[in-house]
Amino acid sequence: MNNFDNAPVLVTELDRLAADSSDDAGQIAVWQAAARLGLWFFVNRGAPDSPTPYAVQPPGMGPVICVYSCRDRAGGRDAARPGRVGGAVTAHAAGD
Repeated sequence: MNNFDNAPVLVTELDRLAADSSDDAGQIAVWQAAARLGLWFFVNRGAPDSPTPYAVQPPGMGPVICVYSCRDRAGGRDAARPGRVGGAVTAHAAGD
C-alpha cells in the first residue's frame, strides 16, 4: 500500500466550502474543489484480485460509491478496526 495523500491545505479548503454549501452555487464549489484533488480514496470491500468499492444505498436512490478526500477519512491503515467499515484503503489519481 502506498502512503500518498492529498495536501492538507486542499482538504481544509474542501471542508471550508462544504460548511458553506447550503445552495446550488455552494454545492458546485464543493464539487469543483473535490475535482481538483490529486487523489481520491476508496475502501475496498472485496478481495485484492476482485475489488468491490464500499457503497451505500440511500432510500429512493441507487448505490453510491463512497469516495474520501484523505486517507484518514477513508479509515487509514486501520480501516478494519472495530467501529469502522472494514477493507483496504486505496488511493487513485483523480480522473482515473
